[in-house]
Amino acid sequence: MNYKQLSKQIKSGEFEQIYFLHGEEEYVKDRLYEQLYEKLAPPVMPEFNVNFLRAATDETIIAACMTPPMMAEEKLVVVRDCALFGGDEETKTSSSELRAATDRLTKYLDSLPKNVRLIFWQRGKAPGNNRLKKYLSSHAAEVLVDFLKENEAQEWIVARMRRAGFSMDAEAANMLYYFVGPAMGEVAGE
Repeated sequence: MNYKQLSKQIKSGEFEQIYFLHGEEEYVKDRLYEQLYEKLAPPVMPEFNVNFLRAATDETIIAACMTPPMMAEEKLVVVRDCALFGGDEETKTSSSELRAATDRLTKYLDSLPKNVRLIFWQRGKAPGNNRLKKYLSSHAAEVLVDFLKENEAQEWIVARMRRAGFSMDAEAANMLYYFVGPAMGEVAGE
């Protein structure tokens, strides 16, 4: 799934149980996450029904998912930069420990309670040979958000300007893209 498909899904109100956001384009990925969060976070007692986890291990993720929602039908668990991708120096483990932890988590995710929504948000692109990445690619709504191609960036810039109440033609959007570069966070700041 790409960022446009996820945007359409968010607008339609039909959601998956597990999302996996990763890729090099951090600004667009952050905006997609914010839109998902806005739609999936339970409005009732969010302090109890939304868990934010950073560099989480299998045990932490499982514990958060196992906690039932309080006075709400669903809960949301957000995992940023999961330790099982091996990106956090403090939580690096041996390959056998990592494999065992990933196996425990994926086994649990196979029977994830229906009242739990889960978002994995990974900084950068997840390593292709990672076991958790392979599992999420086939069992979750994977959204790879890489740098936009020139024509996609042009459309994005024109649409963003329109939402802000301005107009910009395609040539001007191309020029902005050319001078600022492919990172939409940089473009948004202009």
